[in-house]
Amino acid sequence: MGNLDFANNAGFSWYCVLLLVGGLAMIVLGPLRGHSRSGVTLNLFLGIVFFCYGLYLTFGFRGGHYLVSYWVLILPVVLVTRTIRSSNSEKVRQRETAKQARYAELQEAQEAHAAATARRSSAT
Repeated sequence: MGNLDFANNAGFSWYCVLLLVGGLAMIVLGPLRGHSRSGVTLNLFLGIVFFCYGLYLTFGFRGGHYLVSYWVLILPVVLVTRTIRSSNSEKVRQRETAKQARYAELQEAQEAHAAATARRSSAT
């Protein structure tokens, strides 16, 4: 499959695979809720760049020099972690909002019950 040869050049082959997987993960997780527009754009742009560079190295590269950057290995992990944290914080925020709404409903019900009890006791 293209330039992937794990027996003879495992480092290059794994680099190509990590580029493809990291780029694809950033593209898929980029549009999730809880991100700012710039965060989504950054995830999608870098994901597309990493994925396309991985495709080029895997299928179009014919030898010579290529750029190996540790950012390619670190940045997808950072951006995916940030996306997951952001998604989790959105869920926590939604739970807190629902909890506050239930508490407000409970307060209203208690006030209505107290008013009804006061009316009954004053009526008798």
